[in-house]
Amino acid sequence: MTDLLVTYKTAFVCATLVVILAVVQSLVGAAFKFGPGKGVAGVPVGDSPGSLPFRLERSHLNTVENIGTFGLILILAILVGVPGSWVNGVALVFLVARGAHFLCYALGLAPVRTLCFAIGIFATLALAIKTLLVLL
Repeated sequence: MTDLLVTYKTAFVCATLVVILAVVQSLVGAAFKFGPGKGVAGVPVGDSPGSLPFRLERSHLNTVENIGTFGLILILAILVGVPGSWVNGVALVFLVARGAHFLCYALGLAPVRTLCFAIGIFATLALAIKTLLVLL
């Protein structure tokens, strides 16, 4: 077990930080969504796509949607023995892409946000393909 932790330490740290990012996004979004004269818990933000509360909520939901896919392939990659340097590198790219996506979405930087999203998706896809190649 110790060897596994040493080999994939960066990936484990990155995965933990992505989860923390999702929680922070939820809290930041809630701070802008709720309060006197603001949204109601359990009701989607009705603001326009250009509003900060809308962008924060969508960014959080997008992160949550991507965590499951990346988390699953990360676990599979570790289980089948994809080299640690590969897994750690891809996990770091995914973390940076998700963090940048959040910031770009919050700031309304649509073209850069899309690039950050694509980088995260391609990191997930690259890890999936590498995992499949190791299995075959």
